[in-house]
Amino acid sequence: GLGEREREARLHQELLTAHAQIHKLKQTRMALLETIDSQWEEMERNATEKLSGGGELAEAHRLAAAWEAQAQDALHQVDRLKGLLEESAEWGVAQAAAAAKAGGRDARAAAAAQQQQS
Repeated sequence: GLGEREREARLHQELLTAHAQIHKLKQTRMALLETIDSQWEEMERNATEKLSGGGELAEAHRLAAAWEAQAQDALHQVDRLKGLLEESAEWGVAQAAAAAKAGGRDARAAAAAQQQQS
C-alpha cells in the first residue's frame, strides 16, 4: 500500500544520501592521501638536500683546513728563507770587511768564495 511506497521512497532517499556521503568521503580521502604523498615527497627531498648540504659543508671544512695547513707551511718556508737570506747577507758583509782589511786583491778572492758558497 501507500505506507509501503512511502517507506520505499524514504529508504531510496536515504540510500541516495548515503551514496552521496560515501562519494564525498572518498573524495576527501583521496585529497588527504595526495596531501600526505606530497608532504612525504617534500620531506624526502628536504632530507636529501640536508644530507647533500652536510656533505658539501664537510668538504668545504676539509678544503679550508687543507688550505690553512698549506698556508702555514708556506709561512714557515718564507721564515726559513728569510733567515737564510739574512745569514747570507751577514756572510757577505763579513767577507767584504775581511777583504777590505786584506786589500783589494783579497776582495776578489772573498767574492769568488762567496760565489762558490751560493
